[in-house]
Amino acid sequence: MTTALRTFAIAIALVAVLLCGLILPAGMALADSTPIILLSGKTTEDDITVDVILRGNEGISSMLLSLEYDRERLVLVGLEQGDALATLDLVTTNVEGPDGYAVYPFLFSWMGDANDKTNGTMLTLHFAPVGNAQGEAYVTFGYTRDRDVNYIDDAGELRTRNLMVDTLHVNFADEATTIANEIEVDDAPAKSDNVGLVVGLTVGVAAVMALAVVLPLVWRKKHFSRP
Repeated sequence: MTTALRTFAIAIALVAVLLCGLILPAGMALADSTPIILLSGKTTEDDITVDVILRGNEGISSMLLSLEYDRERLVLVGLEQGDALATLDLVTTNVEGPDGYAVYPFLFSWMGDANDKTNGTMLTLHFAPVGNAQGEAYVTFGYTRDRDVNYIDDAGELRTRNLMVDTLHVNFADEATTIANEIEVDDAPAKSDNVGLVVGLTVGVAAVMALAVVLPLVWRKKHFSRP
């Protein structure tokens, strides 16, 4: 390889390194910026308790969630606020009417002037089975993407986040109630677990870009330098 070609290859490698520096922070931000709402349930003879757990929260200043559940088999009968997002004001659907907590849809609205970065239990919900409930019921939350979850960025601007939301399945079978969730609470990935993957992909992309440019030049040099 000539000096000029070697110099050019080094320049391409430096560009690849710079691309790593540009792509990696964006990738890490993408991997780290999606909070997860997990649901964990337990039952007693006449009560189904659901803990709503927040993970991966890097900052929320306001959030609107709609509780969604199988009303043919369950009815909401009470709730308590947890420690997560406790610095925000929580407003819920009015329960002073004749339907009480059974009003549907039931809404939760957190509001504040600054980001709350706490994680843990946001809510504890209490459900009662409807009549002689059979089959499988569900509990989850809905929200409007790109609108209902907000945070304040470093420049003081209001931005939106999106969520990963769990669904809890309540199975009424053989006079015993079993509960399973779609995202395992203990096994849910921490927000940093994807960083290694992002790093690997970023470095791989940069290396492929460098090789795609350098290898044809090397081949052409060897090809045309043959006697």
